[in-house]
Amino acid sequence: MPLFSEVEFGDGRKEAFIHWIRRELYQTEGDRENLENSWENYLLQWRAKVTDEELDYPYPGASNLELPLTDMHATPVLADFLQSFHASGDYWSPVAKRPDRVDFASPLREGLTAVERRWLQMRQVNTPAFLESGILGTAFYKNGWRSERRARRRYLPDGSSERIIQDISHPAIEHVPIQRIRFPAYAWSLDFNAPGGTPWIAQEFRWSPEEWVRYKNGSSELPGFDKEAARIVESFITDEEESILDLIRAEDEFEPFENLRNKVFEVWARFDTKGNGVYEDIVVTFHTESAQILRAIYFPNAHGHHPFHKINYLPGYGIYGIGLAEVDEWAQEAATQLLNAQIDNARLANTRMFSAPIGSMHTQDELVYPGKVWYLNPDESIGEVRLSELYPSGFNLIQSLVQFSEMRSGVSELRQGSITGLPSRTPATSLLSILQEGNKRFDMIHSAVRDVHSEMGLRMLQNVAQRAKEDPIRWQTFFARSLGDQDSQKVMQILMSPNVEDIEEAFGIEVSATSARTNKEVEKQSFIGMLQIAQQIYGALVQTAMLMAQVPDPTVRATAAASYASGVDILSQLFDRFDVQNKAEHLGNLEAIANALNAQTAPGGNAALGGLPSNLGILGGAQGIPPGAVSQQGLGSILGL
Repeated sequence: MPLFSEVEFGDGRKEAFIHWIRRELYQTEGDRENLENSWENYLLQWRAKVTDEELDYPYPGASNLELPLTDMHATPVLADFLQSFHASGDYWSPVAKRPDRVDFASPLREGLTAVERRWLQMRQVNTPAFLESGILGTAFYKNGWRSERRARRRYLPDGSSERIIQDISHPAIEHVPIQRIRFPAYAWSLDFNAPGGTPWIAQEFRWSPEEWVRYKNGSSELPGFDKEAARIVESFITDEEESILDLIRAEDEFEPFENLRNKVFEVWARFDTKGNGVYEDIVVTFHTESAQILRAIYFPNAHGHHPFHKINYLPGYGIYGIGLAEVDEWAQEAATQLLNAQIDNARLANTRMFSAPIGSMHTQDELVYPGKVWYLNPDESIGEVRLSELYPSGFNLIQSLVQFSEMRSGVSELRQGSITGLPSRTPATSLLSILQEGNKRFDMIHSAVRDVHSEMGLRMLQNVAQRAKEDPIRWQTFFARSLGDQDSQKVMQILMSPNVEDIEEAFGIEVSATSARTNKEVEKQSFIGMLQIAQQIYGALVQTAMLMAQVPDPTVRATAAASYASGVDILSQLFDRFDVQNKAEHLGNLEAIANALNAQTAPGGNAALGGLPSNLGILGGAQGIPPGAVSQQGLGSILGL
């Protein structure tokens, strides 16, 4: 594959870019310092781990637990998202926008599924993304192309091995942690072309020494790093802190002793590279501390969009969304205080102090234990002192807070799989109405996420089409092994479109996201509908064949033959649309019969049904049957009914 073109800066424009992007990156890190602190607090709130910190109020060793309300709401939402988006076997489903592309939609869907299962594995990508979106409100994807060189061992038939350099090149969609994405605080959109859109977006990389060597050498598509710049940047390897990741490792109690990394940014920007007022889209690998450009190329994607996509749990006014941690923050804080107060109250209410006369034989710190003998003087007694009364109203207040939080988050006990809060003997219709009403908010969230993932599928398909033109044999082989020769040819015909924009004009890519129950119900109804249509077509074919056997008029026979051939063709297309794998078994020799009938009714053909060749298997042997001698039962057996 050819190398992507390196940026040709005009006089002074490279220095201008370095000054501009370095200032933007430093300002952005300062602008979002408070935001990162909020993310850290939200992650701690979600984990709600038991702490070793002891409180001394209202007494030493008082309760210090955290009510995990955010996790109680986030876990069902995560399960719901994963179930909805991965219930179907096909992650993306193309929809033809033009009539001439209808027959290509099904093979293209199978081709997208083959690519997704071979390289993308969207369930593994979506799991951390959906979790992060649900908790923090936003998650980012990078929809690009993995291109690198890697050494590996190849094992020979005799058991020996040899070292080879492998060029890796395939589509890649990955989840990018929220703290690794940078864009200016003044931007309202990640789209370069949108009003208020960001002029740049960057991904932070922290490369280990091994990764640094791999990336600096380039690949079959990417040129290597500038040698002098790489030499300078290599000396900046440090064990720099990364607050969000360090917090996650601390919560997991699995922190590295040393974590030496090179911190660089991959900046996708729109910049005037020539100084003539014409802005171009470029990709720059940049090191802020040394102000060095390691590599600068023009946008590698033919569709002209940067590779980043974002999803929000609940939409906000800006780029970042609102997650369940922010939604539940007030309720979890209040419910946690009440929970600890109730635990302290129960402990104090069940604890007793003792009163004794002044001057008695009992010391202040004397141990009290079951079976202890108390020596008392005449007229002395030991009494109990209650530390607190039991106040059960706190639990009712906690329940009220949880219900208020469910109203705001939309994650009710029904969505969590519990119906204990419903009155007894609740009618099924009422329960269904409650579920449908509660699903409105999640339908809104799902629809927004589906739109983003549908666009991701389209851009990924365009990336494949761009690279397939450069290496058609490789992709033809891949699709032929996955789909078969016939479907692979249709997929390659789409991928070989002159411009990747043609794919966007010809197909809409949609995510096959729904519930498993809905998928099964739709599949069942679709199969029943196909079966009913097939039975009607079979019956019509039988009647048409009987008509041809009984009516000798050439015009009627020619019309019936055309109708018969049309019915067979429609039946074949029906089986294709529903991906019936053993279509030949269901069609039998109907196509051969249709071809023979067309040949007979053509000028110069034999107009008698009995003149059909016996090797078609429709006459029960080599002997012909005169017109009118074919019964409906016999013809049904002939047609395989």
